[in-house]
Amino acid sequence: PPPSPPPPPLPLPPPPPPVVLSEKDQWWENFHSYNADFKCKVTSKTERLKEETMKHLEEVDNAEKQKQESSLLSTGGGGMTKKAKKLREKVGRVSMESRNKQWLERKKQRCEEGQRQRPPPSSLSMTSHSPSEG
Repeated sequence: PPPSPPPPPLPLPPPPPPVVLSEKDQWWENFHSYNADFKCKVTSKTERLKEETMKHLEEVDNAEKQKQESSLLSTGGGGMTKKAKKLREKVGRVSMESRNKQWLERKKQRCEEGQRQRPPPSSLSMTSHSPSEG
């Protein structure tokens, strides 16, 4: 079928006024573009991290394999006994606990030192052996 002739051009409507974003909308626009940018950066970073981690894990695995092979040769099989493993876990746990204790002690000391440095307000002196109480 022959193409129909184009309709006569309509008078153009007046151009729409330039869109002025309210502050809120503008904020959202910025937020979204920033977000997209940020997401892009983060994903590339995580990808890189993932790769590095995988590489590291592979290296660790290889080292472990080599260690196991050498230990098998030296101990004649068996490797680490169950008892030894349990002991090792226990030791690990104990050291963690003691570390936590040390940390708490240090924290307490720091708090006490901080209080010592701050002169106590005379009106609220809680210490029973304060000289002001006669």
